[in-house]
Amino acid sequence: MSSLLACRKFITDEKLPLHVNVYKIPSQVLSRLLADKPYASLGVLPMVEGPRVGNAKPTDSLDEAIASFQSTFSDCTAAAQNKLGIKFASLKQHQKAYLLFTQASERGHALAQFNLGLCYENGKGVERDLVRAAECYKSAAAQGQTGAMYNLALFYMEGVGNLPKDPQHSLKLLENAAESGLCKAQLYLGLYYADESSHHCDYSKAIPYLEVAAAKKEPSAEFNLGICYERGLGTERNMSKAASLYKSAALHGHTGAQYNLGVFYENGLGGFSINKAEAARFYRMAAEAGDEDAKHNLSLLRKQMETEEHVRSSVESQNLLFSLFKTMKQPSEMHVQKSLPRCSSSPGVLDAIPMENEPQCAHATSATSKASNPLLAF
Repeated sequence: MSSLLACRKFITDEKLPLHVNVYKIPSQVLSRLLADKPYASLGVLPMVEGPRVGNAKPTDSLDEAIASFQSTFSDCTAAAQNKLGIKFASLKQHQKAYLLFTQASERGHALAQFNLGLCYENGKGVERDLVRAAECYKSAAAQGQTGAMYNLALFYMEGVGNLPKDPQHSLKLLENAAESGLCKAQLYLGLYYADESSHHCDYSKAIPYLEVAAAKKEPSAEFNLGICYERGLGTERNMSKAASLYKSAALHGHTGAQYNLGVFYENGLGGFSINKAEAARFYRMAAEAGDEDAKHNLSLLRKQMETEEHVRSSVESQNLLFSLFKTMKQPSEMHVQKSLPRCSSSPGVLDAIPMENEPQCAHATSATSKASNPLLAF
């Protein structure tokens, strides 16, 4: 089984925690507004609409009201800084993104802490530092940020970022992230427990995780769950379900599923009728993605299809000739004088046909004489 690979999205996004009036402002202007004291120079406070959020709560104390108000706007500012950081990151302006994520992280914004961890892990806008990345992930994971839980789990699984190698703690983080609905964590756990080369292989644990991820149309989950159904691993064998899962994964670009679906179509498996054209189509998809087995099968299938086409064409030609022959009038149906014997003549000389009831001429001696002196009796 192939090794497990972590697929990490560089920057993630989230909705602002407040319902605010948002206007289109140039990023360079907005970045100035989101400095350490974003509203001081304006002398105004932004209007907040919608339900009460953050730490805001009813109070009769002016000091408490002001503190609650400041906390609420600190949350709003952090969310805006994170948003702007994401925008700069998408424009490949990683240093600006890094600074904004740092400012938002200092305000305790969980998603900004996660994004800052990604900056440190990938060396985007700052020198690569796995220790700092782990610290950022810890802070965000403590607030329930699932992406941070996932990446921190990988750090513990691999023992990087100055963290001890601790598979059990890693699995706990992954389970929490999976229960919170993170598809990547569900897929990871499904593949982890389906790894036949490991001591922790347990298909009874793998199947539920693969099923929830496959329900979200995750191609790798669909492909691996399809294998389980095809081989009867951890579940009853079901070729129809395997075929359906392979097809969905194949149409989402999974190379292994494209190859397997080609095999199913070529051999009429999983409820499919034999369809070599469809088999060739999916083999071709996998071959174009570099799958050597698909290239081999496609080559063999093309030769087989060419041979069958040649045979079919030959048979069709023979059938056509036979059909034409059957439509021709047979000798018994032709309008000929049946009782007229023909002269026996030398090779190459047409026999003259005597008139009915006349004596037959015999013994034409040469082609020349036969041709110039028709041997007819009068």
